[in-house]
Amino acid sequence: MNLLTIKRIVIISLTTYSFLFHIIPNLTVPIVHSIKLAEDHDKVYGVYGWCEKHHDNICTKRRIGYPTKNLNASNPKNFLPSFTNIRVTKILVVHPIALVFEFLLWVMVILSSTNRYKNNTRFTLICALWSLPTFLLGLLCLLVDVLLFLDALSWLGWNLYPVTLANAISSTLLWSLKRNIATLRYEALSNRENVASQSNNADPIEVYSIIDIESASDDGSLLLMSSNRSKNVSILQPTHSYTVG
Repeated sequence: MNLLTIKRIVIISLTTYSFLFHIIPNLTVPIVHSIKLAEDHDKVYGVYGWCEKHHDNICTKRRIGYPTKNLNASNPKNFLPSFTNIRVTKILVVHPIALVFEFLLWVMVILSSTNRYKNNTRFTLICALWSLPTFLLGLLCLLVDVLLFLDALSWLGWNLYPVTLANAISSTLLWSLKRNIATLRYEALSNRENVASQSNNADPIEVYSIIDIESASDDGSLLLMSSNRSKNVSILQPTHSYTVG
């Protein structure tokens, strides 16, 4: 197992982990009542709404931004654990956006390990570039959750910290992988050029027909026909002559 294969396995593992833990926050209340992004004294909060803590059937409608007309939310400035205005909860839209970016990055990373794209520097560059906004969106999700819920944030919200760290590592490895692939392709191209130049500098093998050899040996000597036909270099000439009387 070479270094490139190890890097690909690590990148796939990190992006899979990040993708899964971007899915779970998007399933929080009121979609799945047992999964919560934050918890206060009498309320549990999710990305798309909130519910009464002891009444799972009393929840807001699923939407981006918490409504202010339901469930005694008459004081929007004191409704959240951070005492932030409830209208600010619209910035929770970064969670579904980050999920889409993470999903596309995960798909591209899987494709980059196939035989068709694993040595393609352009496709690896696209993956590396796409990993940058994915990392920034994950970091923004963490900052938004901390801003809105503070210490009421559940383990699911704090888990976005290692998710953001995993995105940073996978992005770094993608850029390193792109550089390694480009280096290997450059070395392979250089080796081919060296082999081609050596073969061009080698002396060519000259081929002569039987007629050329017979015409060259009419005077009793065998001549080597060179590429320059104007010069006849003798291979074998008799050192003694004999007269038959």
